[in-house]
Amino acid sequence: MNITLYKNIFAKICALLFAVFLWFFVMNEQNPPVESTFTVPLEVSNNLEGYSVDYNIENVKIKVRTQRNALMFVSETSFKAYVDLAGHSEGRQSLKIQVVLPQGFELVAVTPENLSIDIEKIINKAVPVDITLSGVPASGVSLGKALPATSEVYVEGPQSAVNSVKAVLGYINLAGKAEDFSIDVPLIAVNNEGKEVSNVKVIPRSVNVDISLVKGLYKKTVDIKTKLGNDLLADYMIKSIRTEPEKIDIYGDQRIVDKIEAIDTETIALANIDKDIIKEVKLELPVGINVIKDKINVHISVEKKKQ
Repeated sequence: MNITLYKNIFAKICALLFAVFLWFFVMNEQNPPVESTFTVPLEVSNNLEGYSVDYNIENVKIKVRTQRNALMFVSETSFKAYVDLAGHSEGRQSLKIQVVLPQGFELVAVTPENLSIDIEKIINKAVPVDITLSGVPASGVSLGKALPATSEVYVEGPQSAVNSVKAVLGYINLAGKAEDFSIDVPLIAVNNEGKEVSNVKVIPRSVNVDISLVKGLYKKTVDIKTKLGNDLLADYMIKSIRTEPEKIDIYGDQRIVDKIEAIDTETIALANIDKDIIKEVKLELPVGINVIKDKINVHISVEKKKQ
């Protein structure tokens, strides 16, 4: 019996190996390895509490290799691309994008391979509310006052964005208005150039403003004059000074308004000013004269005297 078992053993082994080879050959012909590319949403894991994470891509492309039949059972949701923030701290850095694949798949490439991120502390600060009016009220009607329910609100977001916010603006159109009214005004955070700072949150997002309109008051646009103190540091000089706004609308009895060509600011203290600054100052209003807002910003630029 042993003789029968081992008879032609070499031929039998060769036949078995050939059968295995033939099976792999047929399988590779019918179900060959192929490459395919998927677009996968990028995820961020282990977010840092109290910090914002800023990056500029939403999806990554992953190239994989597998048997052709395996592609029939997967979609983009079968793959995961992520960066892990564990152990990372504040600042700009580049992190390797990690990929999780289904069983039987081989990673060929990830595009991009790394993600540039900026981790910043989330802060908040109080910012003044500035209501901007446009449009002409009904004939014979002038603006009396525009009173927001609060004079300041908070902005919250990444530290650099919050620090760039100069004011929070709300816009009201007075066109055709003839009676007092109240309105809920959406608020927008802006920087020194008046451009919106979009990646901060304004708290609250809107403010109620009471508008009072008066009949018979006369309106006139006049200049604003700055009154400066005499306490500037001895080795410094004023380079330039500018008010914001440069002119202002005043309201009152026509006999009083006609005599006014400019409105003065309160005296501006210059002590300890050794760099360019912006100061909020009050206006000195004559009796019987009204303005929408009695405070303005004054931009003061100084330079050291030449020796």
